[in-house]
Amino acid sequence: MTYIFIPLFWKIFFDSRDVCNVYASLMSNLVSWVRPKLAYSSFIVADDEEITALFLRIIRFSCTKHESNRVHLVKSNGIEHIMLSAERFKGSISVVREACGALRCLTMDDDVRVQFGKAHEHTKLVVMEHSGLERLFQLARTHEQHATVSSEVCLTMGKLMVRNEFCQQLVDLGGLDLILSITEIHIDKQNVVRQCVTLLKAISGNDDVKVAVVKAGGIDFLLKTLNNHKSNASICEACFAALTTLALRNPSHCDAIMSKNAALLMKEAMLEHSDHPGVQKQACMAVRNLVARTRHHTKAFIDHGVEGLIRRAREQHKKVLEDESKAALRDLEVDVELKERWRGENIGITS
Repeated sequence: MTYIFIPLFWKIFFDSRDVCNVYASLMSNLVSWVRPKLAYSSFIVADDEEITALFLRIIRFSCTKHESNRVHLVKSNGIEHIMLSAERFKGSISVVREACGALRCLTMDDDVRVQFGKAHEHTKLVVMEHSGLERLFQLARTHEQHATVSSEVCLTMGKLMVRNEFCQQLVDLGGLDLILSITEIHIDKQNVVRQCVTLLKAISGNDDVKVAVVKAGGIDFLLKTLNNHKSNASICEACFAALTTLALRNPSHCDAIMSKNAALLMKEAMLEHSDHPGVQKQACMAVRNLVARTRHHTKAFIDHGVEGLIRRAREQHKKVLEDESKAALRDLEVDVELKERWRGENIGITS
């Protein structure tokens, strides 16, 4: 395939906003397999924030579902220049938003044409070689009052939580306080709340961070969020996923969650979104983790009729949550049909 040489922020050709807009529009409408391969020949940061935002948008479009473009961008020191652009125009909402989108593209493994992508390697480079977490954290602090940017930065930091030490690093920076602060400021902005809950769930993958989250009031935060945004399926799903993570392999956390009347809140959210398979699946997983090592909590769920909701969800969304619903019913110690698909009988082992 022919390479199109596009120096990033090339002052001769791309000083025209109109040209940038046309090119960005063109890239967004091309399907991934016909997007041109980009050879990034030089990096000269533009003086104009609008042109910078358009270039970052071009990068995002050209790297979505295109592993070759992502690799070329990273090899050309693209990560650093994306970060520099965001920092130079840190007061610009559009530049910071587009920079976050461009960074997230590098963490994705969405190109079906390659057997093994480099999403994990790119994520490590962002955090370890370019101090991505520290720099994003500062951007989040700068735009704490702005809902759109807070949402974008939280979403981006969540995508970087691929290793235990990255989760701990964000908490050491003050990430936990930041999440709670942003949510408090934008409690009525559902997209911001969802991204904050998702980020909280991501950092809780680290067992030490999980304990810190609970000590900082994470359980109250999640249950309050679940209660306040019960009508929003995406937030309910995110809250259930976070509760699932906090309860995993930690009986004391299960006791703390259940002491806050969690069973009733979970039941109400399941009833509200009975037709949403994602909510039902995460609810089943949360129930399972909450009772797997603390069987005395099964009574609360059964008394609130959660067993019936799980059975109904299983019938309604069988293809999506067959295993999760059975696991929840099994650990609730109620009747459930578990199929033994193979017992190793009547079939000889051949060499």
